Amino acid sequence: EFSEEYSSAPNDLKKSAVRTKRANSLKELFSKSLSVTNWVGNINEMSTTGEGNAHIQVKLVGVDVSFANTNNELSDLVDKTLINQSSPLFTKVADFSEGDQVFINGVLRTDFDTDEGGDFLDESFSFTEAGSMTDPIFLIKFNDIDLSE
Repeated sequence: EFSEEYSSAPNDLKKSAVRTKRANSLKELFSKSLSVTNWVGNINEMSTTGEGNAHIQVKLVGVDVSFANTNNELSDLVDKTLINQSSPLFTKVADFSEGDQVFINGVLRTDFDTDEGGDFLDESFSFTEAGSMTDPIFLIKFNDIDLSE
């Protein structure tokens, strides 16, 4: 919803204000629960860390918004979102392929620094504000991922 407004803003000041507006909207939308239940997307990326734990990125159908868990062990010391190789979820998603349409269930992570230019939801994958606003990848702890039918 805010991507187009951000892209058409005439300068960086207005763009920054749109980001704050989006953060406040996300905060209001997810104020009661950070849970995601049966959201539909396509697996955009599947990989493992050096320790063999799974990183999954899912892009929602119809919008330029993705959700992913951390992609390295160092970041996961704090986030605790990697899918452990010994877990049933790892075994399940190991049979999936990039491009598969799936239902995702999980809990979104917050960044809690909305007043300091954050996004409310943790969007730590983009290196620029523009990336965060036009193709965001929000951090999630996946509880389950199922193939859609």
